[in-house]
Amino acid sequence: MTVLEIDLHKKLGGIQLCQKFELGNEILILFGPSGSGKTTLLDCIAGLKSPDRGEIKLNDQYLFSDQRGINLPAFKRKIAYVFQNYALFPHLTVEENVMYSLMGDKQAKKPRFSIKKVLDLCQINHLQERLPEQLSGGEKQRVALARALMSEPDLLLLDEPLSSLDQELSLRLQEEIRLIQQEWMIPFIYVTHNQQEVEYLGDKLLYINRAWTDLCDCHDYKVAQT
Repeated sequence: MTVLEIDLHKKLGGIQLCQKFELGNEILILFGPSGSGKTTLLDCIAGLKSPDRGEIKLNDQYLFSDQRGINLPAFKRKIAYVFQNYALFPHLTVEENVMYSLMGDKQAKKPRFSIKKVLDLCQINHLQERLPEQLSGGEKQRVALARALMSEPDLLLLDEPLSSLDQELSLRLQEEIRLIQQEWMIPFIYVTHNQQEVEYLGDKLLYINRAWTDLCDCHDYKVAQT
């Protein structure tokens, strides 16, 4: 089942970023050298930047279409974004950071999952009263992931979320991310430079170079590497 449809063009420096692909409830890895447009692609999908032309559809709803004059703002796109630097609010506790997307919205419907469920899923229930400065890097990343999930997105974007962590912690969080995606059953788009993350996490791989792109099944990529 196709959930996300991308067909966009965006000028990036001296090159033209052109991407066309479809994604179901699976993990797509964006892989390629720095400056090739991976983060720009995420920003366009999230609504932080606008493509020059093309279309973005999520669950049959247009998020962007230059021909139809549609460009939904980021807060209306039902997309969550996990950044490399966590982007936590330093003055809020873990629980308050996770609940932030629901604060101030008196019309918000009851969440599909309780705060306890999300904290348990990300293994941070014991940290809910702490401030970000009291957390390790891995704990901060779990909080950022929990906050993203609490907003009940239809799509989750992750921009090199584990790049600053040591290998042992990275491997543990990779397993948790895979389990969370399988339980949540929404598409994840995951940017990385790490080949091990490609092989463990990915269902599909989109290799982006400044001159060309290639989309393949991650199983085919693993076979090609052996």
